[in-house]
Amino acid sequence: MASNFPTSLDAFTNPSSTDSMDSVSVPHATQHADLNDAVEALQAKVGADGSAVTSSHDYKIAQLEGASSGLALITSSSFSGSSAVSVDNCFTSSHTAYQIVFLATGSANGNLYMRFRN
Repeated sequence: MASNFPTSLDAFTNPSSTDSMDSVSVPHATQHADLNDAVEALQAKVGADGSAVTSSHDYKIAQLEGASSGLALITSSSFSGSSAVSVDNCFTSSHTAYQIVFLATGSANGNLYMRFRN
């Protein structure tokens, strides 16, 4: 049987201790062939280290790891003694995720309110 993985999971018949090597219901050679097919399908899906196959997990994980360290500064702003500050043109359709870092220091107690507009 050719492996159905990764579109669906394979269903294997496990031999019992009483099955002979030439069993009709669980042929020994078929067991090896089925397992070999399944392992090859798994290896193709996982990928070898440094895989260039875009559907392999190794490739996809490498892309994610590279993306997580590739933050891009879109804009920054500094202000002092202000009651209202606007930072414009920082949200665009060019990005699907944003990380907002806000560092605040002050000498007076008070509330800080933030509003995000698009």
